[in-house]
Amino acid sequence: MADKNLNINIIAKDKSKQALNSVQGNLNKTKNAVSKLKVALIAIGAGAALRSIINITAKFEDLRTALSSVTGSARSGAEAFSFISKFATETQFGVDTLTETFIKLKAAGIEPTRELLTTFTDTAAVTTDQIGSLNAMTDLFARSISGGLGLEDLNRL
Repeated sequence: MADKNLNINIIAKDKSKQALNSVQGNLNKTKNAVSKLKVALIAIGAGAALRSIINITAKFEDLRTALSSVTGSARSGAEAFSFISKFATETQFGVDTLTETFIKLKAAGIEPTRELLTTFTDTAAVTTDQIGSLNAMTDLFARSISGGLGLEDLNRL
């Protein structure tokens, strides 16, 4: 048997550095895309918040205008709005709901005093549909004073 030596030259190329550089580049692109998305979402959120603030402000201005109309002057309307705003902090009802109640009562010729509103809100607070109950009581009371009370109003309550 003959001894033969086999010499093989192995040339290896390190491609791991190139692969890691490619991954790093892709991560940087992803990071930039996420940053841009974050900025876009913040802008959308800010726009929605601004729109909501504008809508709420417009609604409160409408309520103030209605109060001015039903009380007879802008000053009386402002005083009524101040009263309702303070009263709202003592109940679970919002300014808008209490303002609507105030307007309905005042339009029917009933003076919406703190005692009357407290009675209405306390009564409505123990029901399952608090806002619906407050509206039904207000309508019932306003119509009974003006002579327009009907069975439908009693059924709502």
